[in-house]
Amino acid sequence: MTVFISCGHNNARTSWYSVTRDNWAVGNGFTEYQVVRKVANQLLKTYAGKHKLSILPEGLNLQDRIKFINANAKTWDICIELHMNSGPAVASGNEVFYHWDYPKMASTCDKISKTLEKWMWVIARGAKPDTSTRFGRLGFCRDTTPVAYLIELGFISNMDDIDDVWSKGAASLTTVINTVF
Repeated sequence: MTVFISCGHNNARTSWYSVTRDNWAVGNGFTEYQVVRKVANQLLKTYAGKHKLSILPEGLNLQDRIKFINANAKTWDICIELHMNSGPAVASGNEVFYHWDYPKMASTCDKISKTLEKWMWVIARGAKPDTSTRFGRLGFCRDTTPVAYLIELGFISNMDDIDDVWSKGAASLTTVINTVF
């Protein structure tokens, strides 16, 4: 099985910051994409496990990421898109989204969220159907051929979440990949 890792928002939002109160990220010039890409790159360098990893190339928009996965994946593969949530500076936690039409995925998403909480120390906010988002539909979860999970690793507006994601994100995702899948 191959686990495809995609980094959300890519370079399309290089000037975007979730919340202006996010002094650490704004002061240091980091975007959501840069945070999750760093985690993905660390994961690729340090991963040791039973599955093959494929980190998607940079420069792909959402449609191109979906096309890349669909062209290269088998139906039994898994794809994960990494994000950082936005919100007030006091917000914290990880969330894992799944295609609403597959409610059995909720238990897997809940395991992912709890595993990230245990190993990364970012509060588990649990499994969420993609219909619960402000968009009502997540293309990454719905349009990929293999099963897809969209993981909000933490809040980019929370300095503690960013620190935990950067320092423990890759190791935590290795644990998720090796124990949940």
